[in-house]
Amino acid sequence: MAAMDFASIILDLADGEVNTELTRRLQKAIEKVKEHKKKASLTITLAITEKGGFATIDVDCKAKLPEPDMAGTAFYFGDEAGTIQHTNPKQMRLTGLAAPTKLQTAPLPMGDPLPTEPDDDGS
Repeated sequence: MAAMDFASIILDLADGEVNTELTRRLQKAIEKVKEHKKKASLTITLAITEKGGFATIDVDCKAKLPEPDMAGTAFYFGDEAGTIQHTNPKQMRLTGLAAPTKLQTAPLPMGDPLPTEPDDDGS
């Protein structure tokens, strides 16, 4: 009797459900590679044991899928307790200063012509 080929065994496991799930995971990996332009991997493990004169095969599949890069950088200071904050805990704080909450502009006078330079004759 000829041995079953590998593809036939994968198709036969769990009445084809293993093949269907592996195909779904492969498609997902390909989508993520296209989306993030990074590599993915699928690791398929077949655990083969002997029970009562029969070979049993258990399947496991682990996927490593690419993820988007995290954007943004911020700088923080750490204190002795390990707490992080935006202000330097070793620097003296200036009181009375506050960031503007609203941009204010001075109104332009209406009706007054803009000043012009005098002519050469002084007028």
